Amino acid sequence: MGGAYSADGGMTWTAFSGSPLSDAQAGTVAVSADGSTFAWTPSDDGTYYSRDRGATWHVSSGLPSGAEVVADRSNPNTFYALSGGRLYASTDGAASFVVRSPSLPDGSLKAVGGVEGDLWLAGGDSGLLRSVNGGTSFTKVGSVQAAQGVGFGKAAPGATYQAVYLIGTVGGVFGVFRSTDEGATWTRINDDRHQFGDIGTVITGDANVYGRVYIGGNGRGVLYGVPE
Repeated sequence: MGGAYSADGGMTWTAFSGSPLSDAQAGTVAVSADGSTFAWTPSDDGTYYSRDRGATWHVSSGLPSGAEVVADRSNPNTFYALSGGRLYASTDGAASFVVRSPSLPDGSLKAVGGVEGDLWLAGGDSGLLRSVNGGTSFTKVGSVQAAQGVGFGKAAPGATYQAVYLIGTVGGVFGVFRSTDEGATWTRINDDRHQFGDIGTVITGDANVYGRVYIGGNGRGVLYGVPE
């Protein structure tokens, strides 16, 4: 098993012609904002980067084994990774990483499309945290008590910032939520009869259609929702 990439929205796929390891499998891949750099962390291994769509791979320095790398969605040279409560950052296209924030909860780190340095961290029982300076500092979103997953989608009509989607606990209620004002207020978009078993941690909005949301079903497929 290796890796593959798509240049047409997932309609077709091209296998990486190279591999960082003879037995590299699965793991996670991040792609720079301009598509020029891939950063791959195979399962239980270090991180490697490629500038030729997977033909050749080079070792990324400064990251612990198993780190999940996230690309900045505006600056193609910048990547991040969260591991062991530390936020790592790279400004040389994933070639090297340094610790930028040393004391954070582990969780799911996401970068906002088109906004340099705008990061959100779903930190489990530590809540939802946000950084607007590339991870140098984080501020807790006060209305969220717990956060299992966070994602983004097209802004609401009249809004300038993307809609934020959350799997977590707001006001003492667990569910799936949407915010159209950068997390100041939240609207629950599921109900007690639609908890979907184990929702998990994967959620994202549609970049082209406001209100459309996708949720990973933790082995039960992908849930798809639209406003009523």
